[in-house]
Amino acid sequence: MTFAPGRILVLILAATAATAVLTGCTADDSGSQRPATPAVSAVPSVQLADAARHLQQTSFAMKLTIGLSQGTGTLTGKVDPVKKAGAFTSTTSGRGDDRTITEWRMIGTTLYAKSTTNGVATNAKRPWRRLKSEPTDGLAKSFDAASMAQALTKATAVQRTDGTHFTGTLDGATASSAFGLRAPTTSAQIGASTPAPTSVAFTADIDDRHRLIGYRATLTSSTGDSRNASIVFSDFGTTVTVQPPPPGQIVGSTIG
Repeated sequence: MTFAPGRILVLILAATAATAVLTGCTADDSGSQRPATPAVSAVPSVQLADAARHLQQTSFAMKLTIGLSQGTGTLTGKVDPVKKAGAFTSTTSGRGDDRTITEWRMIGTTLYAKSTTNGVATNAKRPWRRLKSEPTDGLAKSFDAASMAQALTKATAVQRTDGTHFTGTLDGATASSAFGLRAPTTSAQIGASTPAPTSVAFTADIDDRHRLIGYRATLTSSTGDSRNASIVFSDFGTTVTVQPPPPGQIVGSTIG
C-alpha cells in the first residue's frame, strides 16, 4: 500500500492516506498544562490571534469536520504539542453505506495507522502501518490542528460580536490550506462563470479564559465545490497517552 502526497487532510479523510503530527520524538503520559492567555488586548484581531497561538502551549482535544466530494469526513482525538504526542480517529462516509475508520497514533515523528472499511481490516494479521518519519514529518506541518488555527493570526476585518464570538475574513488560499484543501487560483479552474474567491468569511469562538474553542468557514475546493469546514477545541490540559502498537502487528510503509 503506497501513500501519495498532497493535501493531507482531504487525503486522510477521503482516502485514509496519511496524517501528521508535530515534530519531536517523545511521548508522555501527562497533559501539557499552561496558564490561560495572560494579558488580553482590546483589539479584536489581536485577541483572536493570541487565542490561536495559545494552542501551541497546551494539550487539547479536537474535532474536525469537513465536507468531501462525496460524503463527510471527521477527525477526532487529542494532541499534546509540547510533549509531541497525539492519537486520532478519522471517519469517512462515502457512497451508500461505505464507511472507513482509521486509527492514528503519533509519537514524535513516527506515525502508525490502522484502517477498516465497513468493518473489514485492510490486513487482519498485521493491521498497523508505520510511516516513514521524514516524509511524515514534512506532511505533519500541513495537518497539525494547532497550525490550522494559526490561519486566524492572518485574519482581517476581525470584529468581536459579543464576549466570546468573532467574525472576520481570511485570504482564500490561507483558509483552504489551513483545512488541507487546494484552493482554486484562477476562475478557469472552477469555470469561467464562477470567479475564484479571494477571501473567505469565518466565525470563531473563545471561552471565558480567552482560549480558542473553534472556528468555521465555507471553502471552495480546486474543483469549485463548496466545502463546509469546522474545527472545535476542548478539554485543554488533557492527558495524552500514546503507545506504539505491538511489533508483531506492524508492517512498514512508504509515502511516494
